[in-house]
Amino acid sequence: MKAPVNQVFWLKDGRSLDGLHALKAELPKMHDDTFNHHVVDEKNDFADWVQHSINEIELAGKMRKAKNKFHMAHMVKRHIDENDKSIYDSWSQSINHILKVHSTPKSLKFKVWMSVFVTVSVGALFLFFAMLF
Repeated sequence: MKAPVNQVFWLKDGRSLDGLHALKAELPKMHDDTFNHHVVDEKNDFADWVQHSINEIELAGKMRKAKNKFHMAHMVKRHIDENDKSIYDSWSQSINHILKVHSTPKSLKFKVWMSVFVTVSVGALFLFFAMLF
């Protein structure tokens, strides 16, 4: 859920946003004058950017109805959470399907799920530490 490199969102104050996670984090702490520069009755720069650069048309439509920056941040957070959950659910269903089709013994199923858990945990730790540096 990131924008292409050449389509980052430039805020009035000169900072840039590269995707929905950055927008979600920035909205609640954004100065009112910055938010009001980008969102007025006639335009919503954030919704336009989400629609055209990130290609999240449904979210952009919801963002146009936001009453304030906190409401908009909540919409973006909810969208991110729903998409993250749906990615996990489809992945989990795929693994379960493969294990059922191949009549996998319970002991092997446990080993498969443990290896998935370890892999995901290590990946999450790697990303966490990568963000710190």
